[in-house]
Amino acid sequence: MGLCRAAKLREYGLGHLLGVHCTGIEAVFRVRQAAGLSRQTAVVGAVGSSFTLGAGLDVRSLAK
Repeated sequence: MGLCRAAKLREYGLGHLLGVHCTGIEAVFRVRQAAGLSRQTAVVGAVGSSFTLGAGLDVRSLAK
């Protein structure tokens, strides 16, 4: 995903991003920066990570 596309996601109101192993740490980091997300709202998922509508991401201790 190009950074201009990630910035467009910000315009659409992207609030959370849970990248998985195939997305990779670098891509999640770049999208997170371009979309204006934080370490708590944009993470690389691992076994046990989940997203619940209304509650957001639950990544256990990964984002803390």
